[in-house]
Amino acid sequence: MKKPIVGIVIGLVVVGLFVFLFLKGLELYNSETAKNTESYTASGYQDEQEGGLEVTSTVQSVDPLKGEVVVRLEFNPTGTCADSSGRPAYNIYVTTNSDTGVIVLKKGEWLNSSFITLRTYDGIVSNYPFDKHKADIDLTAYMIPAGKTEDDAEAVPIYMELGGAAMGFSLNFTPIKISEENKDYEAGVTVEVERSFTTRAVAVFVMIMLWLMSLAVVTITLSVAVWGRKLEFGSFAWIGAMLFAFFSFRSAAPGIPPIGGYFDFLSFFWALMLVASCLVTLVITYVKRAQ
Repeated sequence: MKKPIVGIVIGLVVVGLFVFLFLKGLELYNSETAKNTESYTASGYQDEQEGGLEVTSTVQSVDPLKGEVVVRLEFNPTGTCADSSGRPAYNIYVTTNSDTGVIVLKKGEWLNSSFITLRTYDGIVSNYPFDKHKADIDLTAYMIPAGKTEDDAEAVPIYMELGGAAMGFSLNFTPIKISEENKDYEAGVTVEVERSFTTRAVAVFVMIMLWLMSLAVVTITLSVAVWGRKLEFGSFAWIGAMLFAFFSFRSAAPGIPPIGGYFDFLSFFWALMLVASCLVTLVITYVKRAQ
């Protein structure tokens, strides 16, 4: 009677542990999603009566390999900067610290979204999955009075909110320090990018499995070559298949860069070396025993 009871208890513990981990996984997903969808107020004016330019910035994608963060900008002129239809009351020029340069919001025209590409810095993608990167978004706006030249440009108050999400990444926002005299006319924030907890967990899991599988091959090889265990010819096919399967298994890590990074020096290269050495050792052992 004791064995069935023990089996039931163990089964209940396993089921309870699985349910706990499953619920924790959903909680982790919800917390990561909530964090990445928060809006962050950068800086700028808050006097709606004076008017100015409201900018809603949304991070669209992150590509550490290219060193790029793509951000969508949506504009909304307010107060004296807008006409009765909510369109720009005059040409507004928005300067960005991206390859796009200056974005022109034309007088009396409906405003479309604009996309800018920010360059990342202070990070090395080969440190995957523990790499971290930064990108700055810095906006100013100005207008040129009728009959005037660019030398007579007047600053337009600007206000920015930044948010967005990128699958596989965690985003953090830090304000860029702006001088007191320019705080109403410049909006800047640093986007800090790192791999999400889920991405890091899966990458570490892949590294651990590469080690465990290669050590399993080492154990079998030692049992045959050192401890005299009978050599099964199927071991050659198993180890040879595992050697090539490691490349596919490595590629399963989310967002992993090309071969040669931190990930490979921690696990992949060693796993390949161990498995290949074991295969050669078994071949030598087979030949010796056949003589």
